[in-house]
Amino acid sequence: MKIQLDHKVNLMHANVTMMKSQEMPQQKQEQPKDSISIGVQARQFFGSHNKKSSLIENLMKQRENILEQKNKLTDRALDKGIDLSSLKEQMKALEKQISDIDAQIAQEQKGKLENKTAESKESAPKTTEESIFSKADSLEQTKTLSRMGRTLSREKVSLESEMKIDAKRGVHSEYKSNRLEKLKEQMTNVQGSLAESVKQTTATSENVTNTETENEDELKVLEQISINAAD
Repeated sequence: MKIQLDHKVNLMHANVTMMKSQEMPQQKQEQPKDSISIGVQARQFFGSHNKKSSLIENLMKQRENILEQKNKLTDRALDKGIDLSSLKEQMKALEKQISDIDAQIAQEQKGKLENKTAESKESAPKTTEESIFSKADSLEQTKTLSRMGRTLSREKVSLESEMKIDAKRGVHSEYKSNRLEKLKEQMTNVQGSLAESVKQTTATSENVTNTETENEDELKVLEQISINAAD
């Protein structure tokens, strides 16, 4: 009887050991899947928030290149003593390209603003990771708006210089005057959007800090519970 009992105990121990050895590989395989899932979600979240920023960035580069062409054309004409009125058609073509790009940028900015408004109506980000990505997006938008403001400012200075030269020659360009007013209006809009973007970035930063603080407090509570359980 004793031999049979020992035999049964040994069999039970062997079965338990085998079951544990089978469960461990499954657990090890499941963990990477969770990590991969979180990584994919993070990339998708970050990517969706940066698509428009990348497009606006490209449009800004195109705008700067065209503006540089326009300035070089003006400089060459002045160096050679050529009347700027003879470049009227070329200047209009370049200005048309700049206006088209401005319209695209405005449309993209409007889309970003609408998305942010919709997001703000929803619940706040649930994880620190989402909050960090949201903050990164806000910082990117602030950077883009700042660059746009500097570009508009340079264009305004260049246009005012052209108008002064025209005035000395007794030439008045209604087109340039209208363009200058439009630039001033655009600068005002960009400054307003920049202020709002900075405000959103600050709010997001505070949210990240609050989320991290809450997580730290939760960890402290869990640690205390573990200590009390050990005692």
